[in-house]
Amino acid sequence: MYAKDNDLADGMRLLPCKMKKGVGAMKHVVFQARPVVAALALAAGWSVAAAEYTWTGAAGDQIVTNRLNWVDAEGLVPETPPAREDTIIFDLKSPLTVTNYSGNTDYEYRKLVLRGTANLRFFGYGDCPTNNAQRLTTSSVATYTFHLPLEIVNETASSQLYFNGRDPRVARGTASLYATNIVNVVNAAASVYNAAHIQKDDDYHRVLKIGKGTFYPFNGHNYYTGDMVLQEGTVFYNTHAQRYWYNCHLTFLGDAPGKTFNFQYRNVTGTYNLNGVPQGPDYWSKYIFHVPLIEDGVTTTDHELRSDNGADLVFTNGVTDMTFTGRIRGSLNFHWAPTDVAQTFTYSKGESDTSGALSVLKGRMVMTNGARFTALSRLEVAAGATLELAPGTAIRATIAKVGGVTLATGIYTTVGDGAVSGGGVLVVGDVFTVPYVDATKTATPLDFTGSGFTLQTLTPLLPLPLKLSSEMCISNAAALVTNRMTVARFDAALNLTSEMLRDDSSKVFGLPYTWFELETEGDVTTVYLVARPVVSPVYYQVRKSGVFYDFCTDANFWSDGQLPHPGADYFINATGVYHRASATPSTNIVFGGESLTVNKSLLYPSVTSFDANLRFNAMLDSNDYVFYPYRSGRSVVRGTICGINKCDPLTIRPNGVTGSLFVVESDISCDTWVRFKYTWSTSPKNEFALLGNNLGIKGRIEINGGINTSKQFWQETEVIVTNSAALGGDMDAFAPNGVYFCDFSKLIVSNRLNFATSNRGWAARNGMRVEVAADGLCAIDEPYCCWMQYSAAQNTYIPQRCAVEKTGTGTLMMQRVMPADENYKAIAGNGTNNLVRILEGGIGPLAADAFDRCRMEFVDGTAIVAVPTNAATAAYGLRLLDEAPVFAEGARVRLLPDMTGCEAGSSLSATFLTVPATTPDLTSSLRPAAFSFNGRRWLGRQITKDAVSIDGREYTRYSARFSMSGFVINLR
Repeated sequence: MYAKDNDLADGMRLLPCKMKKGVGAMKHVVFQARPVVAALALAAGWSVAAAEYTWTGAAGDQIVTNRLNWVDAEGLVPETPPAREDTIIFDLKSPLTVTNYSGNTDYEYRKLVLRGTANLRFFGYGDCPTNNAQRLTTSSVATYTFHLPLEIVNETASSQLYFNGRDPRVARGTASLYATNIVNVVNAAASVYNAAHIQKDDDYHRVLKIGKGTFYPFNGHNYYTGDMVLQEGTVFYNTHAQRYWYNCHLTFLGDAPGKTFNFQYRNVTGTYNLNGVPQGPDYWSKYIFHVPLIEDGVTTTDHELRSDNGADLVFTNGVTDMTFTGRIRGSLNFHWAPTDVAQTFTYSKGESDTSGALSVLKGRMVMTNGARFTALSRLEVAAGATLELAPGTAIRATIAKVGGVTLATGIYTTVGDGAVSGGGVLVVGDVFTVPYVDATKTATPLDFTGSGFTLQTLTPLLPLPLKLSSEMCISNAAALVTNRMTVARFDAALNLTSEMLRDDSSKVFGLPYTWFELETEGDVTTVYLVARPVVSPVYYQVRKSGVFYDFCTDANFWSDGQLPHPGADYFINATGVYHRASATPSTNIVFGGESLTVNKSLLYPSVTSFDANLRFNAMLDSNDYVFYPYRSGRSVVRGTICGINKCDPLTIRPNGVTGSLFVVESDISCDTWVRFKYTWSTSPKNEFALLGNNLGIKGRIEINGGINTSKQFWQETEVIVTNSAALGGDMDAFAPNGVYFCDFSKLIVSNRLNFATSNRGWAARNGMRVEVAADGLCAIDEPYCCWMQYSAAQNTYIPQRCAVEKTGTGTLMMQRVMPADENYKAIAGNGTNNLVRILEGGIGPLAADAFDRCRMEFVDGTAIVAVPTNAATAAYGLRLLDEAPVFAEGARVRLLPDMTGCEAGSSLSATFLTVPATTPDLTSSLRPAAFSFNGRRWLGRQITKDAVSIDGREYTRYSARFSMSGFVINLR
């Protein structure tokens, strides 16, 4: 039944609508009526059904209200454009700006879904220029309102959705986004931006943020008074205009990990008066809230208020009592300033490491259950306000001001007449700053005997820092021998141990190495700071006329006239100079000192093996590497390698002589990035073996090949790993290039490894090769993106480059392969940046969308691997949404299940491959492979295929059945 604008009896009117009854639904019928007609429809068993529309842009005008730009679930152009309660889908491979050019418009959709690999800008006002969607060039003014009463979904990593643009200063007319129930940003790298006004109405008065991505709710002037509820991911306040939020609640919901309210704008010059209202020229640069911070169903401390730019978060007029159990991080400044002095802010359980300020300007702040602030730059408790610290709680602040009085450096349990009280600890400044004169290497010890400190006082702050008043400097001309110096005395009743103290003294290059020794005599415990001597060269090695000076075998090289020996640390600071371990390349050298620190000098062992604890500071001014083991054949380094003082980067570069292999058995640690780099030579290959535990590498790891355009050849770099810790530890924040392969460099895996380090994404410039040995497994359980550096050199010198080239008879499993630009943002595939070439062994998905946008090429004897126990891939196996796989002529591709975690049985069925329905039949090119499991031989019995629909598109799915071979008897 279909009617259009028909008036009915009794004042009823029938409009286009969709109807459904039971499970089935009538097609292309939309029913809207006045209450009597609606009641009759519902009584007959019918209900209003939301439709689903996908953007095609076929009209070419980018207008959302033009029905010709849409298709329904059956691929047909609808009679009317999407309307209230409908779902609209944008599946994009290139950026798109959509808008409406005339009139006042309401957009009332049930859900907006963004898929694909590109950004969507959704404008609600005026004309938009084609060259820059974030700037308006016309002065058209209209009113546009977005009603999204259910959900905004962003389903693709790194794609972005913009409402009303990203810059509020270009807005024309009035644009509003009504408060939604849910903003769902599924992927951690994806974002939704809103520059419209958020409004609330009687039905919807809260925004619920779910998903691991980020929602930017307020880019313009906003007067939203509803709830901002955070269940998962990040809500990021990055506005540069109005920041006075009136009654906009901040609510943490549930215990999903990693929830963050992030505030960007930085307070510069404002001041505060005692009624809690900030004054000064930056009045609008503070985030001001009149309502409590709310925790709903929260039992953990894994949720955050954060700023990385020193923003001010102020709770002022109208707030009620408030409790917070999470963390305050980055450099956020937190200010409690209620109008009602009876209001209390309770901070419980959390440990905050913000380097910002904490201000109690009015009312009370109470800390309980071991809560701590460990790194405040400033604490202020205004006159009349109170700070109560329960036993076991602690605050450490560089500067503290209570009641207008700046506190002296020290440890406090009470201040004034109840201004600070409760039995917790307030630590101001550097508690143990010991007067020290470097020229004489002498210190004046601090005397804390009779101070009244107890272990209960000190425990929340342990280990206590000790800091010499001036830097301990290192001389290059002579040994630095500090021995023991007395730095403090305590009451023996404290029962202090050396583990309760920490040396925070400033030292050049982190030397000398120090520790504490304590001696108790009578009622006094004396604390000594003890240091190992630091030995430096008495002269610098000069490389000329074939004469070398060797730092391991020439005692005259060092200031103490001895060969490197235990009990001393060694330091070389010689810009641009090469240092060789021995004149005999075939020797095995164990460096005799405790450690060897190198600054702006190139370490050049040139021996068969070298065992030392190495510390590298700055790289050479004239070069980009610090460790250069120059030797043909196999050379080994053992011990430890550490990048210190933000060495940027720590570069290890072998000589590249033909047949050389540099084996790194050392454990590597570094706060910045580490690079394993090629060296130009007659050999086109540099090979590393990383065998140590490198979880201490916190920056990216780069496997660096290159193209020598002058010599016209490609210089490849290969890295062999035998443990997953070889490629770094957890990173503090997600980095798409946490493991970075340059110019078709190669990863070689000889056993079964799973790379799933937190926040360490994988990336490649000009592609990556992976070789997995027989019976081996390389599982890359992090996203991988590839960008191609398009130039004549790359196309000429790197043969057969592609996103991934798989060799070796083992198996490669990947979470996601994504074509990207040089900024690691997703782009469309072009047949090279999304090409996965399987030349040997098997490949399989770890996630449903692992190879969605890839072009896959297989040769004979290679395999598609399925993991029956992986629920994410069980439905479709290796899923290809855009392109059919390419099989070499006559190739038979094996179907091989990975039985990890499978229970014993006599048969098994698994889905292996899903391809576009237009793909010619692949049954004859697929072969279920035989394998062994539970001590029995299993054989592939049958391949089946069936038709499936994914997001409205048709595909063909291939599955295979396996069973035990031979005669099986089950005894019961």
